Amino acid sequence: MKKILLFISLTVVLASCKKETTFVKLSGTIQNPNSAEFILYDLETGTQLKSFSIDSLGIFSDTITLEKGRYYFSDGVKNILLYLTPGTDLNMTLDTKDLDNSLRFEGKGNEINTYILEKMKKQNNLVSDAEQFYGLSPEDFNKKIQSLEAEFTALAKDNKNIDSFYKSKDSSDTKGFLGYLEDMYFNNLEISKMIGQPSPEFNDYENYNGGKTSLKDLRGKYVYIDVWATWCKPCVGEIPSLIELEATYGDKIHFVSISVDEADAKEKWKAMIAEKGMKGYQLFANQGEEESPFDIAYKIKSIPRFILLDPKGIIVKPDAPRPSSPKTKALFDSLLNQKQL
Repeated sequence: MKKILLFISLTVVLASCKKETTFVKLSGTIQNPNSAEFILYDLETGTQLKSFSIDSLGIFSDTITLEKGRYYFSDGVKNILLYLTPGTDLNMTLDTKDLDNSLRFEGKGNEINTYILEKMKKQNNLVSDAEQFYGLSPEDFNKKIQSLEAEFTALAKDNKNIDSFYKSKDSSDTKGFLGYLEDMYFNNLEISKMIGQPSPEFNDYENYNGGKTSLKDLRGKYVYIDVWATWCKPCVGEIPSLIELEATYGDKIHFVSISVDEADAKEKWKAMIAEKGMKGYQLFANQGEEESPFDIAYKIKSIPRFILLDPKGIIVKPDAPRPSSPKTKALFDSLLNQKQL
């Protein structure tokens, strides 16, 4: 009897000591990191939660206490969307120069995060090929949207390990993304009518050097305009490619970056320009309005947005390809070669 009681007592003690872990472990190896650390953020609030130091070999490993939810992992240039739950032990390998093709997950939590990666890749491919996508006829575009909805639904069904919490978020995200594509498509139909028209003007925007710059001051060269903000991570991610483009074409094309940050972010704007080594015309658009007349005229609903004008101020591309796109150099070369003929 004593032995039985002892066994029962020991079982109770062990049971009382057993506690579900709340820790999440993230580890991995990164090639070509853009900084000495990756930072984990809460996706819903944007709150910075923890920095993960990267050693000289590109290796990182650390733990954090987290609730179930969606997060993103960022080195300031590249962002990785993650779904993390208590007990996750996720290992990542990636090359920041080719994130979509190099990112791999292993360990507990890899199935759901691999699913998220595959879905994001499909979405990114659609957005990156916007010129062809938004060039569809309205009828073909509606068919494409229906096809995409079926494709995303099938992708979710094929992944059995999506829990109910994430499933509801995922379904809402899909509807939101398809709605975004529809809004952008019909907005783009209106934007395309601007090609060949004189550009709307901006006047007396404050420049980084403390003076004022207006669009009419830039006549005589092609003008490549970047509408951005310091808080916009995709915008910041384009900066290295923008700097590279200017190094190649800066003598023939005016490069203009227009910040749409709030007025109280002016010092942050100046600091980022200095930190990133940004060149060209750095302008601050905030005029105490929710949207400037220039934004409204160009129907700018999301950033980054790039605009290309000819030397006379005529619109060549009201929604030009991004600096990181190979189409941009091809477009510049084509226009500049025509001018020389």
